[in-house]
Amino acid sequence: MKLSPHFSLKEMTQNEFATRHNLDNTPDENVLKNLKFSCERMEQIRAFASAKFGRETPIVVYSGFRSLDVNRALGSDDNSAHIQGLAIDFGISGCTTAQTVALIEEMKHLNLISYTYLTAQQRSGTVGEWVHIDFADVSQDENLQDIQTVEITPTQPEKNPADWITEHFSWREMTRSDTAIRLKIKNIPNEAERANIKYCAEKLEEVRAYVSNKNGKDTGIVVTSCFRCELLNQKVGGAPSSAHRFGLAVDFDIIGYTSAQTAKLLKEMKDKGVLSYDQNILEFPKLGDGAWVHLGFKANPRHNRHQELTANKINGKTNYSAGLLA
Repeated sequence: MKLSPHFSLKEMTQNEFATRHNLDNTPDENVLKNLKFSCERMEQIRAFASAKFGRETPIVVYSGFRSLDVNRALGSDDNSAHIQGLAIDFGISGCTTAQTVALIEEMKHLNLISYTYLTAQQRSGTVGEWVHIDFADVSQDENLQDIQTVEITPTQPEKNPADWITEHFSWREMTRSDTAIRLKIKNIPNEAERANIKYCAEKLEEVRAYVSNKNGKDTGIVVTSCFRCELLNQKVGGAPSSAHRFGLAVDFDIIGYTSAQTAKLLKEMKDKGVLSYDQNILEFPKLGDGAWVHLGFKANPRHNRHQELTANKINGKTNYSAGLLA
């Protein structure tokens, strides 16, 4: 379900913690209205960033709506605007958190956006940072300028090569974890694990290029999980041999695609001989907007099993079936 041209209900409600712990994260009608309002504001940010950088600039949503139970489980205050659907944690593709905050403050100065709270979040000792914004009530938007009436001087954000693995994927997004942030776990890879993460990022670039060519337009990818250190892997209930543990698996979605469509596209690439993988897992498709795709690799590509699987919860336990069943 689309809430705006570039933002869906799925990305605004998807929460891996909620899915893994069987917590309901479904918004009611009032919250849904707020989410639509928040998405309209995010569209303004996306349009401004795209105009400023002279290219389509995707936004990656890390957290939108949280039900009261999910919010409490994550250790957040009951007054959090996330519960009302009026807060978003996100990143702008190609921008640091500081650059993102500066861009939004520039928008406020130009009277293009209103908000009640804006901050760059970074947790000491963990690899993970994002921008948090709380939006003002819709009535406070009455006197805002139309972005079409504002002259925007094109510029490009400075990119520190050390922050980026490939052109479109950063160390931040490939090592970020809500659970690590919440539990203050240092999710930092060693050199061997960094090499594996780099391999995953390179494969994601191949997927991104393929789907962009197929769509005839630049199509972004949202990474929800990649590397997990040993302690983090234990905390999320991962198997000791999980490919995530070694940076050889990535959970993600393609912007504008359902998880089922994403998994089937990966199989299409495999069948054409343009992508080799160990496992392509459609995770929890019965949850609809709570689903995602797991793409895993073997350290030696010759050992890839080229499996397609579907994961679903049965009596509270994860069950894997052969094939992409959706």
